[in-house]
Amino acid sequence: MAAKRNDWLDEMVWLPLKVHIKWTKEDCFAESKKYTTRNEFQRKASGAYTAAVDNGWLDEMTWLALMRHKKWTKEECLEESKKYSSKIEFQQNSAGAYKAALQNKWLDEMTWLRTPVLKEIKQVRKHLVYVYIDEENMACYVGRTSNLKRRDREHRNLDGKYRTDSLKEYFDSHLADIPQPIILKDKLLPAESQYWEHYFVQEYAALGYFIINRGKTGVNIGSLGGGFIKWTKEKTLEESKKYRTFGEFGLGNASAYQAARKNNWVEEMTWLTYDQMPNDYWTKERVIEESKKYSSRVEFEEKCPAGYSAALKNGWSKDLPLPYQRVPNQFYSREQVFAESRKYSSRSEFKQKCSRGYVIARQNHWLDEMPWLKPRHRSWTKESIIEEAKKYSSRGAFEKGNGSAYGIALINGWLDEMPWLKPIRRRWTREAVFEEAKKYTSVTKFIKHAHRAYEKAKLNGWLTEMPWLKPTNRN
Repeated sequence: MAAKRNDWLDEMVWLPLKVHIKWTKEDCFAESKKYTTRNEFQRKASGAYTAAVDNGWLDEMTWLALMRHKKWTKEECLEESKKYSSKIEFQQNSAGAYKAALQNKWLDEMTWLRTPVLKEIKQVRKHLVYVYIDEENMACYVGRTSNLKRRDREHRNLDGKYRTDSLKEYFDSHLADIPQPIILKDKLLPAESQYWEHYFVQEYAALGYFIINRGKTGVNIGSLGGGFIKWTKEKTLEESKKYRTFGEFGLGNASAYQAARKNNWVEEMTWLTYDQMPNDYWTKERVIEESKKYSSRVEFEEKCPAGYSAALKNGWSKDLPLPYQRVPNQFYSREQVFAESRKYSSRSEFKQKCSRGYVIARQNHWLDEMPWLKPRHRSWTKESIIEEAKKYSSRGAFEKGNGSAYGIALINGWLDEMPWLKPIRRRWTREAVFEEAKKYTSVTKFIKHAHRAYEKAKLNGWLTEMPWLKPTNRN
């Protein structure tokens, strides 16, 4: 990274240049004949394999043996399941049999399998945080998963099921192959993986990388993975009755909404109305015309999510006349960096308010020459965190006053040992919610900047009394 920033790569003549190959059909066929199975072809020549999948050439490569999977009968599944005491143990040790039992609804007959509780599932240290890096364009994608091999296949869309993946869309638009993922941290609990994913996103952003991720990151944001008790039809229908539209249902309880869509229960939810355009509204022409109203893809996605989503799903993203937003390229001399750093009292403040200057100072080892900046990092022990927490009266104040100590306490479950900290509770009265809502012009901005107030308004049905808020979707 330092070599790239300082233009030293041209002097390293012993390093081969990184070249992105645009695979033709002839090249793909020639490359594929070096292997005996599709699995081997995918592992050793992922770029050629992806091109073959995207262009439908795999079926013509008859010399590549197909990956065969065992077809489980009901009797075999029942026999296999008796080796385990719980559903999560069955799933982890015999995924094929578990999948067959789940798809064929045989799990209910396996009464000897105990349904795992949330606490048991969370204690499995199998999660990790990974990154895909495009060094040439200073961009990266940070993610977390419990199965990197499966997640990598999803990113590359090798099964043809994930057409809206932001990582694949990014590399396709740059006519480049998706690189191999790099593991940043492994052997994590689910909540720990959320914390470290957010941490690394911030680190790469501070280094000047364009973050390809579209979703938000952080503790308690996003899914913690499979293995939890599934939504039954009765529970899903009951949950949906809390909302007025499908849009509110999806926003309020994403897992229940997805279960309803997957099992075709939405047709029975006659009390929910649609709050978006008909499925056939977004043609290619309308999407491109709509995109011209915005200056970047990020703005298009934020202000017209339905049109942007249609572009991704239908593969029209390459035709959009919009650039990706990039971090401005700034250059600092030693004098400029030192002058800038004197505006701040700590390394943390320096990094937060002038990330580019901080990165250059760190790369050139100038931070130790800036004694006016308090060190940014501290090695927190349980004892020091408890001592730090005694400065605050509530968890909210602790989180705001010292985010790093609070985050470590949250991950390790030490907050329960701090009874003097009042739990974070909603204190939104009707007057306070309305006063907060008047600061925004749309539901999207209300959610983004005051999600607790929004949840209170949604729960009490106050959103209909806020006509100044522009709806999330088109009417």
